[in-house]
Parts: sequence; C-alpha cells; structure tokens
Amino acid sequence: MIIGLTGKYCSGKSSIAEVFEEKGFYVIEVDKLGHAALKIKMNEIEKTFGSIVIKNAEVDRYALGKIIFKSSRKKEMLEKIVHPVMVQEVENILKQRQGENILIDAAILAHMRLHKYCDAVIWIKAPFFKRLFMAMHRDNRGIFFALRRMISQRKLKSNLTKKYVDTYIVHNSGDINSLPDKVDNILKTINSRK
Repeated sequence: MIIGLTGKYCSGKSSIAEVFEEKGFYVIEVDKLGHAALKIKMNEIEKTFGSIVIKNAEVDRYALGKIIFKSSRKKEMLEKIVHPVMVQEVENILKQRQGENILIDAAILAHMRLHKYCDAVIWIKAPFFKRLFMAMHRDNRGIFFALRRMISQRKLKSNLTKKYVDTYIVHNSGDINSLPDKVDNILKTINSRK
C-alpha cells in the first residue's frame, strides 16, 4: 500500500509520519530528497541564482529560500531544476521497495504529481494560528519568515488530489495522542475499499 501525506507548512505532517512509521510503513521524506537534489544540482543552481546562494561549497538553503519565497517565478525556476531529481528518486525507492507499505510525505505532493503513485492520500489540516506558533518555535526564524512560507503555500488545498485518488482529511487540533486512532480509522477505511 502506498499512502501520500500532504498538508501545509507546520500542519503536523511529521507527527502523522511517525505514526505510520510505528505501524511499519517505510517513510519517504520528499523534503530530504530535495536537500540531496540541491547538492546534485548545485552548479546549475549557482548559474541560475548566483554565487550568493553558495556557502562552504554547498547550497545555502537559507539564502536560496530568501530569494524563492519572494518571487513565484524564481521558485518555479528552482522547482524545474530539482523536482525531476526528487521524483526520480521517489520512483527508484518505490521500485526497490515494491510490495512494502510506503508513506510519501510531501507538502506539494499534487504539484509534483506524486499522488499518481498513491492508493490514497491523507491531507493534514491544522488551524492557521497553531501552524504559525509551531513555525516560529520549530524553525526559530521569526514571524515574517513563517508568514512568507505560509503565504507561498496558499494554493495548496485538499481538493488537489480528490479527483484522482481517495483523499482523507485529518484535523490536527494539537492532541498528538489522538493521531494514532485517526490513522487507524483511515487505514481501516482504505482496506475496506480494496
């Protein structure tokens, strides 16, 4: 079974991913694949965005983030460079682990068209102010950084995958103890529809 996990910045995807991992799912963290893609495509990124985004012979994600979150055109330019590498790596992992239970954890699952590999998708939803609070505490970058990230994801919606694959919404109210039961209920529903 392959499940896609998506949702906006600081909605609680990692907490849900942990629950799936405890249930024996192999978790593909697409963000981490993105970090690897930055290394692989460093020369192309430097040519596109300038040496300002390179520090100690690596892509400075903070400097790059400041550029792309201010310009949707530049964000698209970066996506054209790194997304094909990331999608290819997801495909490689799915082939290597064929027959296993897998969770694809990706904020922009639909945008990257990764939902096409999924038997179902879980969209995790959390209130705006809870996400803002989490962002400021987790990333320790301040309110403006958090707001820029949140604004950049304003087009992410749960209905992006609904017409292609069964999509389930989990409301993350902040009670981590309730998440395993919510995941169990979704898995039961998915299994009953097979």
